Amino acid sequence: MVITITIDNFVVMKTLVAQGSSVDILYWKTFKKLKIPDTEIQPYDDQIVGFSREQVDTRGFVDLYQVWKT
Repeated sequence: MVITITIDNFVVMKTLVAQGSSVDILYWKTFKKLKIPDTEIQPYDDQIVGFSREQVDTRGFVDLYQVWKT
């Protein structure tokens, strides 16, 4: 299912909701538009595996609950 959502007064379009997924992916362009400070990125060195079994590097992870809670 693809929907449009509002996060902290930002409209995020084409949001994929996949209940069986083990990761939530935020495109870098979207991350920058949400104005989340780069300092919020926590290191994560593992790769994720895509739909066609390709391995993709990650930049890290962000706990969005903590970012907008403060």
